[in-house]
Amino acid sequence: MLEKIIRSPFTAALFLFIVTSMIYGALEHEDESRKYVWLGLGALVIFFILILIHNKRHPKRRIRFVSFTPYELHDEDEGQRWVINKACRKVYMFYYFAVPFSMIALTFFPLFPLVPLALFFILGVTQYTIFWWDTRHYYKQ
Repeated sequence: MLEKIIRSPFTAALFLFIVTSMIYGALEHEDESRKYVWLGLGALVIFFILILIHNKRHPKRRIRFVSFTPYELHDEDEGQRWVINKACRKVYMFYYFAVPFSMIALTFFPLFPLVPLALFFILGVTQYTIFWWDTRHYYKQ
């Protein structure tokens, strides 16, 4: 159960939300920006503690603290490779349309400094959601 939580795309989306909140707090509330930084650091410490607990319980299925390849892209057989290929293709198609739309939104709202931050957050969460939804769909079939 702990491994599912740690490796869930929603955990990555939660960290994306925390980082976005930290940047928002630093931009909008400069006098209270330390509070947002401590929130982010606290979440990061909790995440590392969960990884340590998991690695101690399951030494054969260790989770590395720093990995350049996301866990979602680790394939073990041809079926998983096919599912990952299909999910990545849908995420790519999403970005194919979302990036030009984001550029247009940035052009029309240049006076709002939080628009780029909101767009990055929305793009990231949508990417995780599409990948999770699609892999779940194919694994149920």
